[in-house]
Amino acid sequence: MITAGPQRTENFTAGRSSTLASYAFALVGWELVVVAVTALVGLRADRWSGVAVHQVLTVAGWVTGTVVLARAGHPALTARGRRGHRLLRTGLVVALAVVVIAVRWWAVGGGQASIVGEHRSYVEDFGQVGWVSTLGQIGYYVAEAGVVTLLIAFGQRAGESWTARPAVPWGGLAAAVSWGAVHVLLQGGAAGLYAMAVAVAMGVVHVLLRSWRATWGVAAVVFVV
Repeated sequence: MITAGPQRTENFTAGRSSTLASYAFALVGWELVVVAVTALVGLRADRWSGVAVHQVLTVAGWVTGTVVLARAGHPALTARGRRGHRLLRTGLVVALAVVVIAVRWWAVGGGQASIVGEHRSYVEDFGQVGWVSTLGQIGYYVAEAGVVTLLIAFGQRAGESWTARPAVPWGGLAAAVSWGAVHVLLQGGAAGLYAMAVAVAMGVVHVLLRSWRATWGVAAVVFVV
């Protein structure tokens, strides 16, 4: 009976973290709601107005949801003990981010940052106002990175609580089989597998940094660049 209380407390923490992770994944689906609503009101994806409304509504929903979930799950986001030398951990994070970006550039972006290609497309379609769409797309990626990072952070805390193995990127695996798998269905096998790999990589980053805000920053750079 002496150990039953702490065990129940730990299980509760793991269960709550898992629930918050599922909420974060559900929040990703907010974009599908935006797509449905904008289609119903007749906003077209090939018009600047349609793109702008889609970006604004999606970012607003993601940012609002991120703030709400971060506050609700603040105890689960509190960093636990960091392991290893800080400089070494930072170097590993930078190296991992560079590898992920390089793979994206050469396997997905045709040798350039995706945002560069998207900017050119916006300018060709919408003229100079395409710059606004580019800024909106950057905001989109930053907001998406925040949601995915919360999914990783909550998933990591749940995995650690259940297994007592903090070195395993549980959050990255959770994001891979949820957020990453959705990309397989929506964008095809290659893009989906890349998204799953990015999820695991950002999970490793979170294990190294032990800070969801810092992980968000790294993920935002990876998503935008």
